[in-house]
Amino acid sequence: MIMVISEYFENYFYSLKQLASHTFVKEQQLCDWIELCILPNAAYHLKNQVQSSSFFGITDFSEEKEYFARGYTKWIELIKPYSELSSAQAYSIFYQQYAKCVNDLSLKGLEFSSDYFEDLEDRIQDHWQLFLSGKYGVITANGFIHEIVALESVDYLAKNTELTEEQMTKCVRLLERCLSYPPSQLNCISQAHKLLKSMSNSQ
Repeated sequence: MIMVISEYFENYFYSLKQLASHTFVKEQQLCDWIELCILPNAAYHLKNQVQSSSFFGITDFSEEKEYFARGYTKWIELIKPYSELSSAQAYSIFYQQYAKCVNDLSLKGLEFSSDYFEDLEDRIQDHWQLFLSGKYGVITANGFIHEIVALESVDYLAKNTELTEEQMTKCVRLLERCLSYPPSQLNCISQAHKLLKSMSNSQ
């Protein structure tokens, strides 16, 4: 069980050190961005109670490690050019990227009514807070903004519109691509996973 979970973390996430290495940003800078609400928190905080047995006897100790969604590298590439960046400015970048992804989904055939756009700005603000909390690093495949937009858009459409069979198929495919599938031991079945199951069963 422990091996399965550790392999999941190592295969699908980055440690802070790896995140720094892949983005050429110092670890301290990443930590500062997290504190300033510019970079999302880690998706998982792992604490292990470890027992080492050797010729010299048994030693008990604990170790802690944080795991970040790999898609955060794309977010860091967007914010890295700014020498000084406030959380409000970071949100503006997030907003622009979110709006672009909504437009991309529209171009790909996902149909949004005018009602969808009426409170979109408020919903983006809510999703920004969830992004910073690390939630999307857990429930999406990589933590990419386009995965967040796909997940939240499908959730909105499923709850507020009558989907045609064609639209339902598109929504299911989007969810299948953007959701993470963690080991059952982590108990991370979200409402989005339940939505995918219900939509797949209704096709």
